[in-house]
Amino acid sequence: MVHLFPPPGEPILVILTLWSISSSFQVSGLVLLGLGVWIRYGAANFVQVMGSFSAQLVTISYVCMCLGAILSLLGFIGCYGAWSKNRCLIMLYFFIVSMMFAAEVTGVIFILVYKDLVEVTIRGASKDSLRMSYMGPTAADPISTAWNTIMVHVSGLCEL
Repeated sequence: MVHLFPPPGEPILVILTLWSISSSFQVSGLVLLGLGVWIRYGAANFVQVMGSFSAQLVTISYVCMCLGAILSLLGFIGCYGAWSKNRCLIMLYFFIVSMMFAAEVTGVIFILVYKDLVEVTIRGASKDSLRMSYMGPTAADPISTAWNTIMVHVSGLCEL
């Protein structure tokens, strides 16, 4: 247990740092879990805006919910391990965080390798949506409203 005035030689700064990092994992996991639930059950306008990609939204929502639950559990393991000074839980926490870091590095490498393919796909879908579904600047449908917001707030879309 962490005391207000710990005995000399106790690594209180390390414990508090581990606890704060684990808390951020737990909060971000809960946010991701909430995002997945919102995409799955409460995003009717979002589904309309996505158009042909809406079929993948169910999969994306389940991925968000699973990753959110895993991150929340990981945050709990880290917080509880730091608070109770349980060596096994702390080692498990660092092993899982190390594996996540390796997966993120691998993901970044894949994104950099397939950057052109992703860019072509996104540009093609954007052009199709703009040509087929955009009804003008005064339209009130979700797709036109989304495109109007993008055109007002984001510069550099003139090349579409």
